[in-house]
Amino acid sequence: MNPDLNVSELSEGQTMLLPAGKLSLRDKEILDGIGVAYRLYPVRAGESLEDIILKRKISVEEVQSLNPNTNLQKLPTNTLLKLPANKFTVREREMLIGSGIVPPEFFAAAKNPFVIGVGALLGVCGFVLAWMKFHRDEDFDEPLPGAKQRV
Repeated sequence: MNPDLNVSELSEGQTMLLPAGKLSLRDKEILDGIGVAYRLYPVRAGESLEDIILKRKISVEEVQSLNPNTNLQKLPTNTLLKLPANKFTVREREMLIGSGIVPPEFFAAAKNPFVIGVGALLGVCGFVLAWMKFHRDEDFDEPLPGAKQRV
């Protein structure tokens, strides 16, 4: 459960995972908000934008681009704020790994340029295929004059 934990080097304030019968309500809220392009984060009472982004190393610009119609200076409790899908606090990472939802390699892979490149390539291919499906050019669907028809 704590593969990187060295028992002889425990220090005050260090986080470790303990077995539990179930996830906390907050952990469930965080898990429910995880998506592919972004994740939904429910704002806690008294939390400011700075509180949220500093812990996750997110820029204000990233949050603004995901939430263009949201007043980021006044975030009422339970506002669902879109955050980048790959940026988590240490606690959120530990919860995701400890509950078995993602392996530890998940967070290393998100920083690997090869994985990012393959993900971008797959995203572009998916976009092109969707574009082709929904924006057919009828000129290309007609057979060429004199061409044999396939049955």
